[in-house]
Amino acid sequence: MMGQLTVQKSSLGQALALGARFYNLLTDDDFITLHKDKDVVRLVIRPSETHLDPDHLFAEICLLAWHRYASWLISDILPLTETRFPYPPPNHIGEYHYLFPGVHRFNHTELALVFPVHYLERPVKQNAASLKAFMSRCPLELFRQYKADYSLATELKLILSKAMSNGTGTIEHCADKLHMTTRTLMRKLKDEGTSFQQLKDVVRRDKAIFFLGQQGLRINEVAEKVGYSDPAVFTRAFRNWTGQSPRDFRQQLLTDSEA
Repeated sequence: MMGQLTVQKSSLGQALALGARFYNLLTDDDFITLHKDKDVVRLVIRPSETHLDPDHLFAEICLLAWHRYASWLISDILPLTETRFPYPPPNHIGEYHYLFPGVHRFNHTELALVFPVHYLERPVKQNAASLKAFMSRCPLELFRQYKADYSLATELKLILSKAMSNGTGTIEHCADKLHMTTRTLMRKLKDEGTSFQQLKDVVRRDKAIFFLGQQGLRINEVAEKVGYSDPAVFTRAFRNWTGQSPRDFRQQLLTDSEA
């Protein structure tokens, strides 16, 4: 029913606003709200009775559903500046790269998708007929990225992931691999709502978490593998990414594994 209403709207902003109003009629609180903050929009989800969702499955399916549906409405990937989670990073954090492209903020105050504000003006390109086909493919449609996706951020993270091991993960190296100037690369990343440093930090964080799960590696060895010559600088960066020190995070992984 929400789909039948929103495909009739002319822009993504109108469709999302109406979709949020529709769902809020069926809930006790403001389940979904849209907030404009300068250059970005926050689509905030406030699920009730979070104690019934200890593994955050419902929360993350809601994020997936709204991101995939918004991308489908405009026939293009909706680039995420950030995805915010009001809980600590899970053991399977590496999988979030595929589920939620962009920067991940854990231990945040809200559950939200953040994307560039100018995407609210993108025209809705779907109709009642295509809606029927989309719904017939659900829920599978919610778990895969939109087919029209060519995300520069996604391509850049793949390059960084390969380059980081041999110390070539510079912006000049990545721009050369993508056959563009560094200035063009920075401009295109800005259009997608992100930056080179943000994406480099995402790749470093995900690799660090993977290596911390390898008990044979010391903390200073993990730091070196993700491009930090000083373990203290790595520890500060990791604490900023996850809210925990590498040592505490490794202990949490071990405790969760034993449990």
